[in-house]
Amino acid sequence: MTNKLRVTSKITYGSGFPYTPTIFNKKSRRFILGKINSEYLPSYERIDIRISYPIKFNKVSGIFNFEIINLLNHKNIIGYEHYSLDNNGNVTKQAKYLLPIIPNFSIKINI
Repeated sequence: MTNKLRVTSKITYGSGFPYTPTIFNKKSRRFILGKINSEYLPSYERIDIRISYPIKFNKVSGIFNFEIINLLNHKNIIGYEHYSLDNNGNVTKQAKYLLPIIPNFSIKINI
C-alpha cells in the first residue's frame, strides 16, 4: 500500500481429515469405536490477513503487526464428542470447533 505498510494474507484449505466414528452396539447397548479412519471430517477453510508496519526509534527498530485469524469466522471442526441416541435410535454427536475469528496485535523489537 505504501513503501512501509505491508498487507499480506494467507488462505488455507484442506480436505477433511479421517477419523474413527463412534457407533452404538445394540447387543451390548454401548458405544464402541467403528472402523479406524473410515469417515472424514468436513473440509478445513481459513483466511488470515496481516498488516505490518516497520517502526524505528533511535537505535531500536521493529515491526508492528495487526492480524485477523479466521477472518470469515469459518466453523472448522476438529472432531466430535458427546455421543447419544436420538428418538429413532440414530447416533447423534456434537462437533468440537477450532479457532473462531481472532484479532491479534504484536510488536517485534530488534535491539
